[in-house]
Amino acid sequence: MRIKLLASLLSAFCLLPAAYPQTLLPATFVDNTNTTFLSFYLPAKELREKIAITEELTDLVQCFSVDSILKKRKQRHRVIGSPVIDLLGWNWRAVQKNKQKVVGTVRKIGGVAEKAHFRELDVNYDLIPHTQKYIDIYYRGYQAQMKTRKAARQRDFSQPPFTYPTPETIDNYRVHCECTPYFKEGYREKLNDNLYPVLPGANLTTHKNFMHEHPTMGMYGAFVLDCNHSCHPEIHPYEWLWWLDLSPEKDKLQDKITWIYGYLRDVSQRQRNWVKKPRSGTISFPFIFKTDNKNKEIYLEHTITQKWRPDGFPRIKGIPDGAVTLDFETLVFDIGKPGNSITVKTNQKLSAEAGKFWLSNLNVDEKNGYVTGYINLAVSIENIYTGRISFTR
Repeated sequence: MRIKLLASLLSAFCLLPAAYPQTLLPATFVDNTNTTFLSFYLPAKELREKIAITEELTDLVQCFSVDSILKKRKQRHRVIGSPVIDLLGWNWRAVQKNKQKVVGTVRKIGGVAEKAHFRELDVNYDLIPHTQKYIDIYYRGYQAQMKTRKAARQRDFSQPPFTYPTPETIDNYRVHCECTPYFKEGYREKLNDNLYPVLPGANLTTHKNFMHEHPTMGMYGAFVLDCNHSCHPEIHPYEWLWWLDLSPEKDKLQDKITWIYGYLRDVSQRQRNWVKKPRSGTISFPFIFKTDNKNKEIYLEHTITQKWRPDGFPRIKGIPDGAVTLDFETLVFDIGKPGNSITVKTNQKLSAEAGKFWLSNLNVDEKNGYVTGYINLAVSIENIYTGRISFTR
């Protein structure tokens, strides 16, 4: 009785301590389910083709870094003579003070070099938007580019991407997403095995986490103009990145839905005021289950845990008091009422006090037979953390 009484006093966004093997979480009982959530049940092949729907699903993910406000408007290369180069206008300039989330579908990836140029060994993605929200965000970057002298000397503002996008011209409105991940101590190979292709000859069509050329991805980081070139808009550097696993292998076996994600610190030193150690932040993934599913399971797989930084964890605000540390293998939660259970499992216990999770936004639609919500992660890392979150269909 005490457990149930305590649960009723907690908000729907919090989680009870992990001391109890099965915990009753409060939920909101509704008569309908968000239609975007229902798109998770579309076949993988259909989601690869219906790009706008996949971008809407990808946009459901929420993420954040504690240093989300850029206190310095400009950043520059860190090489001999770079202060002078900066004065001449070759630099990165913030489009806005807050870091930005963007969602789009990959048009191409940048070639990954064999060796770093100075400290730069970039992994680049060009994203194209297909939802109104991100069409407007991308276009705002090109409007900012128009105001720079460098763009004025090189561009015809009467042509795309400086005119408002249309379905026929949308491929001109790419945002370049760039980061130099931590590659020391064998982490280049680990990233290639567990996250995305980072070796020379990188190819999405052959990488196990994609297996197709134009995946939809989300990126989070500084929204800037790269005035080392033509002041085109970029997310540079990106920190959080994520995507749905829609590889063709899913066409045959559609027993689960999987998010793949990474949290990376750019180590090139070009934007060192924007990505200081440690990297501390949160990411939240949506899930949906059918209530008659007898095996409602969320599986959290930590794939790379380069170095935890407990000293940065207190900087993350808004974590519920009952959030659970990641030193567990299996926990069971009843959602809204006894018997409506979800099991959360991990592939390994993480004992460091630099990572926690909780469930939130829990809704039970008894009329149509769905349970929806979010699983939230808060982490503080040195350079790299990657993982996969799957839930049974």
